[in-house]
Amino acid sequence: MGLFLCCLAALAGLAIMAYGIYLVVKSRQAKYWPTAQGRILDSRVREVLDDRTPVYDAYIFYEYSVNGVKLRSDVWRLGVGRSSFIGFAKRAVAKYPIGAPVMVYFNPEKPTDAMLETGNASWAFFLFGLAFFLGGMNAVIHIWQNHS
Repeated sequence: MGLFLCCLAALAGLAIMAYGIYLVVKSRQAKYWPTAQGRILDSRVREVLDDRTPVYDAYIFYEYSVNGVKLRSDVWRLGVGRSSFIGFAKRAVAKYPIGAPVMVYFNPEKPTDAMLETGNASWAFFLFGLAFFLGGMNAVIHIWQNHS
């Protein structure tokens, strides 16, 4: 059972690493997407309780038009999540005040897929996945050696 769980942890780590690479690659590809003029509709720091501990995220909601169709999104940067540190969210919200004009990068194959900041997705998912993978594999090797 222990070997199975360790293998499962290693596989989960690989999946998280793959997702992290996907985010970074997509963010870099988005630099070459077409752009549209947009406008910030809402911008605020949201607080959520996670196991009774406050965590924060920057909620940035904007509108843009592609081929005369109005679209909306709240993806401002890929791979950004919640944090127990409020400073990052405050800086993002200050950068995108309500009513401000923004340049929106949109996927030409799927215009609803859009973002404000390209090329700088976090490597956090990859690193978290790598830690899971290495920990799982270390445990697999340890179990394997002790049973041989």
